[in-house]
Amino acid sequence: MPKVSTIVPTYNYAHFLRDCVNSIIQQTYKDFEIVVIDDGSTDETRAIVESLIESNPGVQIRYIYQNNQGPAAARNHGIREAQGEYIAFCDADDVWAPEKLDKQLDLFEQDPELAMIFSDMSQQVEDGCYEESYFHKRGINPEKFTNVYSKLIERNNFIIPTTVVLRRKILDDVGIFDERYRVGEDYELWLRIAKKYKIGYIDKPLVIRFSHEGSISRTKDVYCRDNIRITKELLSRYEFSKKERFILRQRIKQNYYELGYHYFAAGEYKRSVPYFWRSFGRAHGFKALFYVLTGVFPAKLI
Repeated sequence: MPKVSTIVPTYNYAHFLRDCVNSIIQQTYKDFEIVVIDDGSTDETRAIVESLIESNPGVQIRYIYQNNQGPAAARNHGIREAQGEYIAFCDADDVWAPEKLDKQLDLFEQDPELAMIFSDMSQQVEDGCYEESYFHKRGINPEKFTNVYSKLIERNNFIIPTTVVLRRKILDDVGIFDERYRVGEDYELWLRIAKKYKIGYIDKPLVIRFSHEGSISRTKDVYCRDNIRITKELLSRYEFSKKERFILRQRIKQNYYELGYHYFAAGEYKRSVPYFWRSFGRAHGFKALFYVLTGVFPAKLI
């Protein structure tokens, strides 16, 4: 049995997939399997994986096809198929640094209480911009986080799935990804894990994430609605401090504001109004009021 199962969910990313899988094959830590979950691709994904299997006979690579169901279902399918003691994730348009698994497995050995480890990452944007450190660029230092759960509440999601390795047995306890969500399914799982278990961090970019037009596959509408839904369910499901509840309610209002602006910018002024109304109480409520008035009387105010 392999020590680590690396799950690669993919949907029509054949042009990225070879680099992704090769970055896993080239890990300095070798006791792993690769489970590619094809989430209904219509491109050359199958052919690419078959060629990788043929050219790397010493590497355990499995290809599994499913009808398109979204990233949560694809990752869950991989988890159910995984044979390893540890689970790692790598999105098909990302690549790993060669030492990624080595460093994370070493940290697990140093601290048996760790349930999950994430790392910093670099980010490459199509216009040529390159971020050496995702966290440093945003002024975030997870090394100083004494409580990852509280920080996830305070800052929203900052843990990128491609940077994560976790103990398989943890998922047997807290459950897997919630397939009702097309967006934010990772954040909801990280909260469940962080509420009960210790999470570690490596302050080194162990992943390169490529930000491109194709990676923004979910509309602003879906993104905001799922975030509102997840946050409301969190508020009804878990106990939070007064401060945490305030932060989460403000996040809901912010998502309503962004939904309103999404429709306003598209020229759907009247459709934007109910969302701006629901956003009142956020930090910049006067802007919402302006957009409400403009949405009701667009001919007079624009």
